[in-house]
Amino acid sequence: MNKKWYFIGKYLLNTEAVSVTDEEFVDSYIKEFNVKHKVTLYGAYKCYDLGRQLSQMYKRGFLDRFIIGINAPIDGFPKWVYTYSLRREYFNLFKDNKEI
Repeated sequence: MNKKWYFIGKYLLNTEAVSVTDEEFVDSYIKEFNVKHKVTLYGAYKCYDLGRQLSQMYKRGFLDRFIIGINAPIDGFPKWVYTYSLRREYFNLFKDNKEI
């Protein structure tokens, strides 16, 4: 498991679900890993690396994924977004590991 997955798993232990529109989550990820991102005028910054990591964790079975519709009349804002939650069987994996 890489450090980015570990960070995401640990973050999800303290919240029900996250998405790439969650400003606090995205900002924490950017700050932790100093990854490339695009500043936006509103909402969370665009961080393509975070989206890739979430998608890979979902494909490997660590995360559940569902769609949330967004009713925002702002140009450029998505109509829906994938939202991710940590699968219960992996809670202990992220809770017990203090270091990778």
